[in-house]
Order: sequence, then C-alpha cells, then structure tokens
Amino acid sequence: MRGHEFHYSQPLTPSPCPAYRWTLPGGTEVTEGYASGQVLASYLHLHYGAAPEVARRLVQACR
Repeated sequence: MRGHEFHYSQPLTPSPCPAYRWTLPGGTEVTEGYASGQVLASYLHLHYGAAPEVARRLVQACR
C-alpha cells in the first residue's frame, strides 16, 4: 500500500491496538492509529489506486 501521513498531535501513551504497522527505509518500525472492533482512527491516508485489490477486499469485508 502507498499512503501518506499527516499528524498534528502525539499520544501520551502508545496505542494498545495500532491500526497500521510499517517499516521505514533503514529498518525503523512505525505503528500508527487505533483499530478495535468497528473503530478505525488514523492520520494515515491510503492511496488505494496503488493496490486496487486491497480496496476490493475492504468493500467485501464491509459487506
């Protein structure tokens, strides 16, 4: 997936249920957002045009 992130705040504690996890060039792992049950909160903006199969799977999961 491709995407970009804007964030203008910092959590006081790490998310107990991060929504996303990725590795930056150089190997640093990043976690971001919150996902639990039907809640998804994140500053990450995904670009589904880069991976249309992910968009299809998301729609199928929502059905």
